[in-house]
Amino acid sequence: MTVYRTTTRASLLLCLSLILGSEPTLGSEPQFNRVELQQRLLNALSGEFSNFYALTEHPTTVGDFPPVLQRADIITLANGEQALLVEQGFLAMRAAHASTKDVGVVNSYRRQLYAFVTPRNSNQLVHVSYPLPDSIGVTQLAAPNALESLKRLPGCEVHWHYERLVDGSDSFEGYRSPERCFFIDDNNTPVHMETILHVANYGIQMTDNVLDASGEPLLETELGGTMLLNPIRFFNMTVSFLPDGADKNNADAWISIQPDGLIHDHGQRINLLTKKEQQILPYQIQLLREEDTNDRLQVRIYSLGSEMPLEQLSLELENGVGVLQVDPLRVEIHMQP
Repeated sequence: MTVYRTTTRASLLLCLSLILGSEPTLGSEPQFNRVELQQRLLNALSGEFSNFYALTEHPTTVGDFPPVLQRADIITLANGEQALLVEQGFLAMRAAHASTKDVGVVNSYRRQLYAFVTPRNSNQLVHVSYPLPDSIGVTQLAAPNALESLKRLPGCEVHWHYERLVDGSDSFEGYRSPERCFFIDDNNTPVHMETILHVANYGIQMTDNVLDASGEPLLETELGGTMLLNPIRFFNMTVSFLPDGADKNNADAWISIQPDGLIHDHGQRINLLTKKEQQILPYQIQLLREEDTNDRLQVRIYSLGSEMPLEQLSLELENGVGVLQVDPLRVEIHMQP
């Protein structure tokens, strides 16, 4: 019998503690039935997530991945069961999403459907995965017998375990066994896949290990190949600039400025351009998410090329809108729906 080398739960929690500053503390387990747990897991996995924050704030702790965007939407199948449509794409392609009317991310490199099943003689929470071509969207998935036309990944189901943290928030751990999940590559060699997931209110941690038939790693992915996805929000930003010597009480003295780049709360530093001449101002604006709240943002103002911010403040959002004035800049931020 092959003994597979797996990543331990302790090492996963160690990785989390390095990133988050403290180790998640487990509390007692409340009595939820399977339907309730499935709904809680769906809610935890749904939404938009990115690894941009982890890559910029903790570059030596997480894997060497490009900035990606994961979008997961809860959909209802024809049988009334809920499933999850999960798409991954590069963060740079996020702007293309605004042009599509269907749920999803344009130009995604991976699309899957997570459908939940009930194992025989078990009440365990398990999902199976169906790779999806670009031609299959929400409308097609809601049609009768839609799953019958899809090819599921055999043996690659994920088994989920629930625990509640002491702060009352949910914590899920998922596991895909390399003993069951494997494929034969072009050289007729078995390639086994192990996946370890940790899902909590601060995001999703995913570790994929690629193993050979004896359980030894084929690629150096353990921990170094861990992707940490945090919730991400996107914003529209209106910026005005006051030239030196101008009267800030004169509305006509303010110059309209164009933010350059995708604006989100994962710490992208935004260059500022004059709209007419397209000249770069000597300032940058950075938005950062604040833990455990959707009503505030950290806003940092930098001199162009400087590592230390000129100003750093917490901005209250009211109905997704925040306004601040830090001379010579006036900034209005609107969260995208």
